[in-house]
Amino acid sequence: MTKINDEVQFHEYLKLIKTTMRYGSENRIELLRQVLTACDHPDLSFKIVHICGTNGKGSTGYLIGELLQQAGLRVGRFSSPAIYEDREMIQLNGQLVSYAAFNQAFNELLTALQQRQLALTQLSEFECWFLIAMLVFRQAQVAWVILECGLGGELDATNAIATAAYDVFTHIDLDHMALLGNTITAIATTKARIIRPQAEVINYPAQYPIVDQIIADLAAQRQAYYHHAKTSQLVVQRADLNGTDLLFQTQEQAIPLHLNLAGAYQVKNLATVLAFVHVYNQKVQTRLITTEMIQTVLQSATLMGRLTRVHKQPPVYIDGGHNPDAIRGIMPLLAQTSQRHELIIVVGFLADKNVQAALQNFRTLSAYFIATTPDNPKRALPAATLADWLIQQLPEAKAIQALAAPRAAYQQALALAATLKDPVIFVLGSFYLLRQVPKS
Repeated sequence: MTKINDEVQFHEYLKLIKTTMRYGSENRIELLRQVLTACDHPDLSFKIVHICGTNGKGSTGYLIGELLQQAGLRVGRFSSPAIYEDREMIQLNGQLVSYAAFNQAFNELLTALQQRQLALTQLSEFECWFLIAMLVFRQAQVAWVILECGLGGELDATNAIATAAYDVFTHIDLDHMALLGNTITAIATTKARIIRPQAEVINYPAQYPIVDQIIADLAAQRQAYYHHAKTSQLVVQRADLNGTDLLFQTQEQAIPLHLNLAGAYQVKNLATVLAFVHVYNQKVQTRLITTEMIQTVLQSATLMGRLTRVHKQPPVYIDGGHNPDAIRGIMPLLAQTSQRHELIIVVGFLADKNVQAALQNFRTLSAYFIATTPDNPKRALPAATLADWLIQQLPEAKAIQALAAPRAAYQQALALAATLKDPVIFVLGSFYLLRQVPKS
């Protein structure tokens, strides 16, 4: 009975924090710091790996968290968005936060707000989740927290933390331009401003040169320690939908690795993770991350929404690539797969994304396309509009159709697959689309 009551209470609390996004509307960071102070600074109870970038935050944070757990450390992870259940955003050693722990943290947050004469409605939904996560992690007495920026950097809610041990940057590209700026320079600058004095700064190996310069310069200004990841140590031997086989070249030996996360872009994310491991191992005396730990974590790595297989027959993969850079990152694997299989792509985007640029990546792909409308009435791009754009831009498409309801689009993909030889289905685009695909 208690478990049922905890779950019911959790869903009642969720209704109270379903508010609009407030990013950039005012000085949100100062407000959040006041709330953290009223909560007695939970963010100072553990070491933080703060992760910022356009794409790759989830994969990079997941792998770092798994490696720290392998080293025997208790790890909290805050990431977004969720796909199938809201509690995915707060995890403890890879497990979803319990209803009871969430509820306890929620009540603690309410008490802190009352002390400051603040109302819950003054916080956005993402801000509430961030603050609750900090309180959950303190309750759980974690040693490390993987903290993923939601949007931007300098003005992102997660930047309200007092300090971070590591500032890790994943690939930075054009996205959220209405809020962050319409140039790489502007976007990189706001993201780089998460850098804290004395932090270890780990930078993705394949940034635009101007992004490298901005991050390195700001790290120097803030007396942080800058480290640039390299892919030269990673030699790809085989890559397909089952992942990538590599050799990791150290000074002493070539270490075989299997990265279970598919996609060439994941190799670059892995290089970022290995750069973190190198710095981490130099700074600690115990709880070292060993080669065997790395091999174990990579071998079994799986992250929902990153070219994740959710159905075996026919094979169905889901990927939350929702901007041009993300779609560009998965295109080599799609092209490779299309040479051996009949490709069916269910696709849907939010209207505030640079959809036309994203679609350009599909231009040479021979596939069946089903356009649909993600489950977000306020922001979704209508399926009919997307289908029109697909027809205009994809001369190599075998067929293009529109079905507004995501579930109907997915069922249509399954029905089409039944008529084809060796089909593979990909569901791509907004996370609001992915959550409509059932897991088998």
